Amino acid sequence: MSSKISANFNAGSGGDVIFQSSNSVLFYVHKDALGYNSGGFPNADMVTVDTEPVPLTESSEVLEILFQFVYPRRHPGLDEMDFSLFIALAEAAEKYEVYFAMNMCQSRMRDYLPRYAAEVFGFAGKHDYPHVIASVAPLLIGKPLTEVAHVLPVHLFIPWSIYQQQWTNCLQESMALHTALPRCGRSPGNHEPLWYQKILELQTHLSNNITRLQTPDILFREIIAGKDLCKQCTRNFDKWKEAIQAEVQVQPDFLTFWKHYRSSESDIGRERMVGVSVLCLERGSH
Repeated sequence: MSSKISANFNAGSGGDVIFQSSNSVLFYVHKDALGYNSGGFPNADMVTVDTEPVPLTESSEVLEILFQFVYPRRHPGLDEMDFSLFIALAEAAEKYEVYFAMNMCQSRMRDYLPRYAAEVFGFAGKHDYPHVIASVAPLLIGKPLTEVAHVLPVHLFIPWSIYQQQWTNCLQESMALHTALPRCGRSPGNHEPLWYQKILELQTHLSNNITRLQTPDILFREIIAGKDLCKQCTRNFDKWKEAIQAEVQVQPDFLTFWKHYRSSESDIGRERMVGVSVLCLERGSH
């Protein structure tokens, strides 16, 4: 099958290295530009226009955008780009270390939240973008692990599972906090059923969306404000809200949790290494 040639990166552009996309489109790119603004293109120093093109695994659509970032010119803004194309571009930028594209993609990740939170989280974990991880993690604590597992890098799977379980525990404790509140002294009738109805509504909202734990002010205002509750009941709900806020406040953000987890794993690894070394020394002395 004959190859097509990129309209923007063709022989007339003066490029002295030829790359071929996965769908057989040729790109003529300047070796100097690659050298100054990227660090990972294969064989770029060893090929010329007289040799065979360097095959790349990315599509021409991705490479057409990516190669624009290796030149000192105004770069594409990536506005309103389809996510599948965007994430393919971001992966290619990381793979070939196209520095300007890496920075642009990182800053644009937030444009795809919350819809693609799991995919962004996986990408940020894979390529070590801690601030992106920190901003995305709260959006995912309510997602079943089955929906997140396929995008999680291996090194994040265990810490994320433990972290998510901690939030599940926090949810269960938060929903039960109202039982410690004093009962209202107002006579029964239509009053007590309303009290229990509002408790059930709050618990249902939290069960259906654990992320609402992070904004109890908004949740309680939606359920309680303007309802026919006595002052004592209103105070009790305020105390419940404050108790939830205190419970949530002690939960570490995922970035802090992850750093602590990695540190703990390193300590365990060091202890194992010391144990093995001691065992080897003991065996060697016999």
